[in-house]
Order: sequence, then structure tokens, then C-alpha cells
Amino acid sequence: MKLKYLIALIPLIIISCTEPYALETENFEDLLVVEATITDEYKKQNIKLSRTIPIEQSSPNIEHGASVKITTDTGLEFLFQEENDIYISNQEFRIEAGINYTLHIQTVNGNSYISTNEKMPTTVEIESVNAIQKAENSISGVEININSNDPTNTAKFYRYEFEETYKIIPPYWSPNKLEIGPNEELIVSPRTTETQICYSSDYSKTINVTTTENQTEDRLYNYKVHFLPKDDPKITNRYSILVKQYIQNVGAYNFYKTLKNLSSTGSLLSQVQPGFIEGNIKNTNNSDEKIVGYFDVTTVSKKRIFFNFNDIFPLELSSDYFHECNAILYTTATDYLSPFDVTHFGARLDLINGVLSNQIIYYTHDSFSGDYTMVYPECGDCTTFSSNIEPDFWQ
Repeated sequence: MKLKYLIALIPLIIISCTEPYALETENFEDLLVVEATITDEYKKQNIKLSRTIPIEQSSPNIEHGASVKITTDTGLEFLFQEENDIYISNQEFRIEAGINYTLHIQTVNGNSYISTNEKMPTTVEIESVNAIQKAENSISGVEININSNDPTNTAKFYRYEFEETYKIIPPYWSPNKLEIGPNEELIVSPRTTETQICYSSDYSKTINVTTTENQTEDRLYNYKVHFLPKDDPKITNRYSILVKQYIQNVGAYNFYKTLKNLSSTGSLLSQVQPGFIEGNIKNTNNSDEKIVGYFDVTTVSKKRIFFNFNDIFPLELSSDYFHECNAILYTTATDYLSPFDVTHFGARLDLINGVLSNQIIYYTHDSFSGDYTMVYPECGDCTTFSSNIEPDFWQ
């Protein structure tokens, strides 16, 4: 979850208007933003430091050059080093039960920050992740839900994130390509790189928290993590989702729940006027300074599933794609009338210029008529907006 973007939106909330409105931030406060979640996974943990940004700014404002460390009440110390705008621990470690963990930050301007002492919560494994056909707000689609159970009845507070990866196959792919020779001759030759099958990934962008505090059992049954409409091109072919379940303490749960409520309160005309969300990090010399974020010590469970479109909709075919695609017919005959329901161009020069400028790519060629059927690059070459490298986990 990108706290810096949510916080930038909170002063004005999310606007929904019928006319354009130039958003500008009034009374902007330059605050430190801390994204720090350490888990029971044995790995190099990471922490993100940035500053709040005005609503009209889109790029993040990274806090560079800080000294970051985590200490424990058992005398351990884990140092972090800045790498590619993220602070990464110098060594692999995981949180352990019964130990207090404290975050320390010192920025280049001399300010020093410290978190409250935080302990590892209960460990709970995800029992199952399911993809089922379901309608949401009268829209047919796929619901991703989970089942989870804590027999000790001590977990209580849950947060969910996911990573989704999907297979992309362009509708107008050809094993050949069209090249322009030195004398403007048209040369059709085999492709030498993979352009038919690609894979893209997206990450959850909303806050998903829940609690079983008012239940007799610490159990989640068919709890919704994500929903995809049937016409979402992500599920046109093969789709995978990795669900992450975090067990939190009550303080972290309340922080994320409040942040979620403030980021979805409606429009500028809402009666709910959001304010600052206090976390568990303080300036050691100035207790009045506002710090955005929370030092979250949590346990995590992960589970991945795969499915194809016809696994969910066995009697239907999906042709949804990420871009609008049409075939474009080119011929050198100026009086040629296309019998096909496609856009027709009559100039050979248009074809040559389109190929040289990468505005169109080859699909098919009729050697008898001399016609070339071309398409926009993203409709025949998935590498124009995705990656042709298959993920290690793919199956």
C-alpha cells in the first residue's frame, strides 16, 4: 500500500465531478511518511521513507540519506541501507515471538524518530484461496475469496494484499514481420523474438482489513479479497493471484482501517472532513510533529492459485483485450476497393512510413493481390506494453 499517495489525497478526498477541476493543495504540510512492515519471513526486510506531496504533484518525494535501524529488547540491532529509493536491511532476519521490536530513524536534517515497542502477533495460515463466478452490483465476474481459521482465537485482526499476474496474447499476432529494405523494398521475414505471449503483474491498490473480534470463532469464511468483472482482459487467458494475509495488532488494524475510511469518503462535498491519522512513530525531540505511517510488526501467510477463463465461464469465450484493435489493409493499387470490413489505405508510401515510424506492424500478406494487412503494435506484439519473460512460478 502506497501511503504517500493516499495521504496526498486525504486533504481533498476523491473528487467526482462532471466538469474538469484544477486541483490545488491549500495549507500543505510537508510530513515524513513511513512505510514499515516487517514480518516473520526470513528475508531482507525493507522500509520506505518519503515526504507528503501536494495533490497536484504525481511523482513521489523520497526521503534520502536517512539512518534507519531496528532494535530489540534482547540487544539485537538490524541496520538498513538505502538502495534504489528503498531502505533494505543489511542482513536477512525475521521477527520472533516474545521479542519487542523498535524502529529508529534519523534524517539528514538531524531529526530523530522512534516507534513504540511492537511484538509479533499470532501466526495463522490461509486455508484456501478460491475463484468463483459471482455477480457484484449486477456485474458478472470472478470473486477471489479466502478461508482462514485461528483455533487459538487470538489473531482477530487481518489485512490482505495481493499480486496478480496474467497471460497476454495479442489478437493479431504473426510469426513474421515486415521490414523496409534500403531501396524501399518490402521484406517479410520470421520474427526472432517472442512477441506472442507475455506476462504482466499488478498489485493491490486498496486497503483491505477485517476483524473477527465480535465473532465466537476466529474464522473467516469466503472472505472477499478481490473482484474482476468478466470483461476484464486480465482474465481473458490464464490468470494467477498471490494472496497475502497479515495478522496485525489492534493498533495497526485501527490505523489501516481509519486510513481506508478516509480514502473512500466520497467527494469534496462530503460531510466527513478527514484529519490527521496518528501512528506509532514520534519525533524524539518534538512530540507535536506529525508523522504519517505505522511501524507494523506482523506475521504473513501466502497462497497462490491459477485459473483459465473457461474454468470460471465454461460455456463462454472471452475476446476482451487491453487495446482496441482493427486490421488495416494497405495496397499499392490506387483504384483498389477493399471487399473487407477494414480500414483501407491506397498508398504504398503510407505503408512504408508507418512501418519505419513503428506506428503499424505486419499481420498478413496476400502475394496475389499485393495487399498487406497491418495492425497497431500493441495488437500484434505484446512486448510493446508487457514482458515476454515467463515468471518462475508460472504453471
